[in-house]
Amino acid sequence: SDLCDVRTSKTSDIISMLKDSLHNSERYYHVRLMVLGDEGCGKTKLLSALTQQDVPKETKEGIQITDWKTYFYPKKLLKKSLIESRVKYEIHCWEFASKAKYHGAYHCFKVTRAVYMVVFKYGAEIKSVQSWLLDIEARSPRSTVLVVGTHIETVEANYAASVRAGLEELKGKPGFPENINILDAVYTSSNRVKALRDEVVRAISCAKSDGEVLMGKMVPKAYQSLANLILAEAKTVSGPFPAIDYQRLLSLAARTKLSDKHLPQAVRFLHENGFLIHFENIDLLTDDYILSPAWLCEVVARVKEIKTAMEPYSFIVGRNALTELYKDIFPKDKVEASLQILEEFEIVLCVHDHDYLVPCLLPEKKPKPPNLKTGTGDVVHRHYRFAYISAGFWSHLITKIFAFHDSIAQAISGTKEVGFSN
Repeated sequence: SDLCDVRTSKTSDIISMLKDSLHNSERYYHVRLMVLGDEGCGKTKLLSALTQQDVPKETKEGIQITDWKTYFYPKKLLKKSLIESRVKYEIHCWEFASKAKYHGAYHCFKVTRAVYMVVFKYGAEIKSVQSWLLDIEARSPRSTVLVVGTHIETVEANYAASVRAGLEELKGKPGFPENINILDAVYTSSNRVKALRDEVVRAISCAKSDGEVLMGKMVPKAYQSLANLILAEAKTVSGPFPAIDYQRLLSLAARTKLSDKHLPQAVRFLHENGFLIHFENIDLLTDDYILSPAWLCEVVARVKEIKTAMEPYSFIVGRNALTELYKDIFPKDKVEASLQILEEFEIVLCVHDHDYLVPCLLPEKKPKPPNLKTGTGDVVHRHYRFAYISAGFWSHLITKIFAFHDSIAQAISGTKEVGFSN
């Protein structure tokens, strides 16, 4: 039935509407597992062990999707047999490529029903794990995170214990997730692999988003039917812009008996669960529904390969140079939308009307100290202490400086002295 206005409807009508909605819903046991980690940490081998599938060793598209179907056995069997009480889980594993150009692509997917898995290699730099955790908490607060260590057999037991202790201390610290599960991947026997698999499934069964348990939430059957139709449609969509328009979406929704009035909510569900990508705030794309996650990864990656001759500001790129990158993967009349996507996810930040700061192009080497002098010739220093640096802090600060005054920007880049009088 159609949704009623809770502000003006009678209590009996509201209860009737809610009962009808519940009657046409069923528990939903699907979740996205976002697998992150540096190159060589063993993500692919780990996924192969968990899913018991042959996962391709590398992908050219920035993301490798593997569907993992498994069972969860609740502790309370309620006098039922194991077979009767088990719950079938469908875990959609999204493994993001480790290449630098794809770094950060995962946070462009506004997937709320997701659990994050950060894979690291014992013996490698542990600061990398801290960076991943800070970024996840900044982009997806209060998410459940699994931190899985690989190659533990290559290090001493005392060293591994100290690493685990250090990771335990991060739980709940400012800027870090509270719900961190630390696991070790050992492949020496089938029993060890099964134990790891069970631990991962158990952690997913308890995972929450905004205080609500992810698995088992009541979802309208029509939404789930439409999700299956979208997955089938994605296999038929081809071309550089893998999208369907609103009319095609309507025709798919009609097959599930979903009314036009309920379609926006269904689209939001599909978007938040990773079945499609919809930019409702970008006018040029409001009637387009992207069906390929790899396409969005490509949008993010391309800007990192741009070449610029704007020395010493090699990290400042013009508007035309940016849009030129996307002419072959956007329809001609929608190319301008590429800039809006990049801005929405802070891949680029607008400095002036036609110039953009690209944070990933900022130099890795520490710049020379700026020439900030007072009238007496003394050098001015200012020190700041932060509990942690949130994601995007430096790029936003640099953008503000560039927008504030060109001479200050030149001082920071080391090309001009800035004098301050008393």
